[in-house]
Amino acid sequence: MEEFESQVRHKRDQIRNIIKKKNEIIEGGKIGNTSVTYKQALNDKLAVMKTVIAKKRELQNEINNLNADINVFEGEKNKLKKSMHRDYKNLDEIKDAIKHIESRQETTSLSMQEEKKLIRELETLKNSVPAAERFAAIKPEVKKTYGPQK
Repeated sequence: MEEFESQVRHKRDQIRNIIKKKNEIIEGGKIGNTSVTYKQALNDKLAVMKTVIAKKRELQNEINNLNADINVFEGEKNKLKKSMHRDYKNLDEIKDAIKHIESRQETTSLSMQEEKKLIRELETLKNSVPAAERFAAIKPEVKKTYGPQK
């Protein structure tokens, strides 16, 4: 009878051990000698990963917005370059060329054909002044959008 009772105690101990292991698995088990379970540690790491992923998405959105701004500025810059005079690309050069052509027109005797050519050139230059002014205004904005260069 005693042998039978010892077997019953042994089987009950085994059942308790199995229940204890089952509960540890359900709880996630303890890490080493700490009170932290594997489940809690994984949840903490998952929370950290979620914040990192959110930060990455935020930075990616900022990059996409900056790229969109850069594309807008580049498109406008290219459009302005096309509307400007082909030989003069900055405002000072255009103004100097206008002065030079006007003084040449006033001081030099020209044939009708040459004078028409100068007048067309003068009109083209005068029409490029607003584009050159806008281009000069856009340059700092483009540099600011690109940010500091490494």
